Amino acid sequence: MSMNRIIPLLIAMGLLAAVGAAEAQQFPAEKIVTINMQKIFDEYHKTPVARSKLEETRDQFTAELQSKQEDLKNRVEERS
Repeated sequence: MSMNRIIPLLIAMGLLAAVGAAEAQQFPAEKIVTINMQKIFDEYHKTPVARSKLEETRDQFTAELQSKQEDLKNRVEERS
């Protein structure tokens, strides 16, 4: 390439770099936001009601499971 073609190319590249730098300064950098989902869930007004329903259901299933285990244990002992 001759010098006559290199100089305009370098000037164009310099102008593009300057415009890019000006654009970068005009817009602030992106910000990263983190959210504590556990805190949001714990502070939600419906959480205590849902938790109590869940615990009640868990207790019912646990009682049913224990009852069935006891029944099965008794049947196994009867056959022995």
